Amino acid sequence: MSEPQLAERELTALDLERAIDTREVSAILGTSAVTLAQWRLRGEGPPFFKAGTRSVRYRLGDVLAWRDARMAGKRDVA
Repeated sequence: MSEPQLAERELTALDLERAIDTREVSAILGTSAVTLAQWRLRGEGPPFFKAGTRSVRYRLGDVLAWRDARMAGKRDVA
């Protein structure tokens, strides 16, 4: 689900618990999959979990909270 689709409706608790892949996180945050991988290696970025040996997933609620916290920090600086 892309960011515009998320904005069109209210998110439920189940939506926020949904596991999303790197492609979806990239779309929400406006960053590349490579940047997400670099953040994971450095212990930065939104919380993630391994879903199998090669698959990384993120909780939608964690991604949105992480994004919103970063945006709040940018507004405080200005």
